[in-house]
Order: sequence, then structure tokens, then C-alpha cells
Amino acid sequence: MLALQRLAGNGAVSRTLRVQRERAAAEQDQHEHGAGCGHDQPVQREAAQVQAVTRKPGSPVEPKIRGKAEKALGTNFGRVEVHRGPDAQASAAAMGARAYTTTDRGRQHIVLGAGADNPHTLYHELTHADQQAKGPVEGTDTGGGISLSSPGDKDERAAEAKADEIERMPDEPEHGQDHAQG
Repeated sequence: MLALQRLAGNGAVSRTLRVQRERAAAEQDQHEHGAGCGHDQPVQREAAQVQAVTRKPGSPVEPKIRGKAEKALGTNFGRVEVHRGPDAQASAAAMGARAYTTTDRGRQHIVLGAGADNPHTLYHELTHADQQAKGPVEGTDTGGGISLSSPGDKDERAAEAKADEIERMPDEPEHGQDHAQG
């Protein structure tokens, strides 16, 4: 199951959204839509499902998860939205992933598929958010602007190792707790 999580790849969905927006803008002026025009290709359906989720507001990363990840990665995850529920699950399934991370309209999005709403997956995906914020990530172009990473890609291996590391870290005390020892 973890292999499926990795399939969506870090920048895959971001590139897909950008390519689809560019193509749609160009086609608006040049193409008359009709039956058989080809706009129901799998890649385009996947991009549409991604956009259907990421254009809706997500929820912030839970404070406990966010705090540990920020400490481990040295990154502020305040602009990351987490998407859960049936639409997110359908989107992840369309991408062939357990979960994926993408950037759309200046915000980073973690989309959780069925069975993926757990700390380990969130740490893994937050690592991808950090990787994406730092620049291009590995992936294989499958056509139509979608790139998928594989479990052997360095960014996937790094995300999995970092998720394991973060899980082993002690929990941070919540703000407002007394830290003095008696």
C-alpha cells in the first residue's frame, strides 16, 4: 500500500494543474467542444479530480503533527491544507496513490486517500511539501503533464526515511503546560 502512496509523486499534480490550465486557456480560443473531442482522456480526468479537491478549502495540519514536522524539517507548514473525505479519496484513487501533495494557487495541499489519515502518512507528505518548496522533484512523465514518482526515487526514499524519523521523535509539550519539574 505504501508503494501506491508514492506513485503520485511530489510535483506531479502541480505540473498537471499548470499544464491543464495552460492547455485549457489555449483551447478556449481555438477549439469547439463536442462529442469525441478527446477531453475525457484519463490524464484530464485525473487533473479535474485534483482541481475539484484543491480548489475547496482544506483544514490546517493538526498542531501536534505540524509541530513535530516543523521542528524536524525546519519549515513552516502554515500554508499547507489537508483534504480528507470522499472527494479526496476519489482524487487520490484517480492518481493511483494512497495520498499525494501538490501546490495550487500558492498553497500546498495534501490529499489523503482511503486509509491514509495517519501521522506517518502526514509526515511523509509534509516532507514532500518541504521538498516541493525547495525546487523540482523527481518523476516520470506519463503524458499530459502528469509525472509519477516511484518508490526508488530519491525524494520518495527521503520522505519515507524522514517520516520514520519524525515518528520516533518525542512529542512536544503543548503550549501553556508547566515545564518545571518538582
